[in-house]
Amino acid sequence: MMNNKIIVQLRFVYVLIVVLFLFSCKNQKTEVTVCGTLHGYHKKNPEYSYERLYQFIETYNPDVIGVEIRTEDINSSFNFLSNYYPREMVEAANRFSDRNIYGVDWWNADIAGLKMSDEIISNVPNIAWERAYQADTSFLKRKPNIIDELFKKKIAIVADASINEIVMGDYDSLNFRYYTELGNFLIGSPHEQLYQSYMERHEMIAQRMVNVVNENPGKKIMFLTGADHQVYAKMKLKDAFGSQIQLNAAFQ
Repeated sequence: MMNNKIIVQLRFVYVLIVVLFLFSCKNQKTEVTVCGTLHGYHKKNPEYSYERLYQFIETYNPDVIGVEIRTEDINSSFNFLSNYYPREMVEAANRFSDRNIYGVDWWNADIAGLKMSDEIISNVPNIAWERAYQADTSFLKRKPNIIDELFKKKIAIVADASINEIVMGDYDSLNFRYYTELGNFLIGSPHEQLYQSYMERHEMIAQRMVNVVNENPGKKIMFLTGADHQVYAKMKLKDAFGSQIQLNAAFQ
């Protein structure tokens, strides 16, 4: 039988191991990957197809996945989600349902808390503002050429870029400049609200990502978001966490 001195020593060693383990977990950096997706363009781009995206997720093997689906709808059925959200978002949430799945999308404060429906889609202000802008032909004639030029460059990248090129290439800088030029054109015009809705959505999606990271310290987190939101998400995450997280280490 062990004497009391040995028992005390063993207990001390056990406690020390537990403390070191907990300290290690607490100080482990959260790994965050923001992966821009192409929505319908995945069907046209063999370098970044739907299957290549799913293979990347499987290889990366995240603990947590955030997708561009609203929180209000994330627990809905596959068929329901397929009616309203991009295919890759719905499929990823379904294929990797054994992980912690978060919905990080956001559209408009007017529909916050409401489950998506055909009625909401037809009446959401964002879509009405977009239609009004596209129908204002006299205003569109004054649009600076640089806006369309930047848009065409973005589409050219989307057409044949790989996942690495979308996430780490020139798309972010082009996209940031595109929205800057669009803002210069729309701010102070009858269509300023449309531009503000774009920027508010970028901001709110990014903030939801920040919330997910805060809820999952030390975890391996992947966010899937349309490529246009990607640059704003990265900026927000860097501002919120700095060196506390490893951002997009999977691509470096």
